[in-house]
Amino acid sequence: SSGINAEYGGFSCNYDDTMPSSSHCHAERYEDAMDKFGIKARCFNFDKIAVKCFDNAQFNVTVSLTYSKNTINCRAMAYKEDKSIALGWIDEISAKFMIDDRVVNFKPKYNKKQGYFIRGKNLLNGEFSCLSCEVHAGDTLLGKAEKCKED
Repeated sequence: SSGINAEYGGFSCNYDDTMPSSSHCHAERYEDAMDKFGIKARCFNFDKIAVKCFDNAQFNVTVSLTYSKNTINCRAMAYKEDKSIALGWIDEISAKFMIDDRVVNFKPKYNKKQGYFIRGKNLLNGEFSCLSCEVHAGDTLLGKAEKCKED
């Protein structure tokens, strides 16, 4: 079936008012793009312009890390063209925190201002050399940040 109700990405046609299944058009079914590219193909609400998404399906992710005695913050933002995307509201995205390459087994929380964070009384009371956080989409690493103490 041509799937008139199907969602498409990367949609472009040589002529106006043409169906995605036309030989004059290029379109990739959204489900196929998600299978092929994973989270990088995700079409967000601000992507949708009539029947077309942004030309570039890629987005850039920046990750920064800050900490205090009781908290480690991992601020992760994605940028697609000139729009920013808060990643914490996307179910497929997760964060992992490490102290000296040992995974911290706290469940990270998220808020828009701080990003991902873990908090615990005297969380960083002991000695450590480096803190790091990783942001993943499934098995794909989107970004990583690390802070090490000066020697």
